[in-house]
Amino acid sequence: VLLLPGADAGEARVRLERLLESFRTLVFAGAGARFCCTFSAGVATARPGDGLERLLQRADAALYAAKGAGRARVVEASKESIET
Repeated sequence: VLLLPGADAGEARVRLERLLESFRTLVFAGAGARFCCTFSAGVATARPGDGLERLLQRADAALYAAKGAGRARVVEASKESIET
């Protein structure tokens, strides 16, 4: 979980996309091999009345949408997702 106080979902998505691009350029070494890594991320913004659980559910749903869309990407939670 990464919290970005004061950032709206669009700004958070852009910041994470920049982080992903930087992360892709890193080369790691271990177990006798060199490798690169990526990540996927889901972005959600707290809504009035949200508890932590509801916020994390929306972020998690966006994360799985990112993975389902091909991984190594950032997806913003839709306004309709996870209405519990």
